[in-house]
Order: sequence, then C-alpha cells, then structure tokens
Amino acid sequence: EICCALGDFYFDKSETALAIDWYSAAASGAAPEIVAVTAGKYPLDKLADCYRLIGDVEKEHIFRRKAAEWQPESLLNESEYNKYIELSI
Repeated sequence: EICCALGDFYFDKSETALAIDWYSAAASGAAPEIVAVTAGKYPLDKLADCYRLIGDVEKEHIFRRKAAEWQPESLLNESEYNKYIELSI
C-alpha cells in the first residue's frame, strides 16, 4: 500500500517520474500488507495514466493491457475485490 500511496502523492503533485517509480514498485511485486488489490490492477492503471500524461502512448497501452489481464482472484476472491473497488470509488 505504501508504494501506491506514494505514487498517488507524487501523481497528485504532477511529479510523474516519481509516481512511475512508486507505481512500478507496487506493480512489480512489492507485497501489500493490507489491501491485496494494490499489488495488481490499481498500480498498473496508474502507470498507464502516468505514461499517458508524458505522451508515451506505447507504454500506456502496455500497462492498460496488463491491468485488464490482471486477475483479482489471484489475491482476493471476486466478491472481496468488488467490495474494495466500490469502497475506492
């Protein structure tokens, strides 16, 4: 979670390069302590957002595809995942 939280912090401050570093850490296997979803779809989507902002369309598409392919049931059952997403919106 801390990797995503730091990514969000830098993303909100328009410090995209630092946000990319933290979302990459979250997406590449930094084990979440509390919310398992932070190891999958969320940081991948946020990486795509970052790359869109800096104009790297190729990497944006790569991370959108990875986010779409990520299977939440690998960490949570679908019901728990859906509850988390609803609470996050």
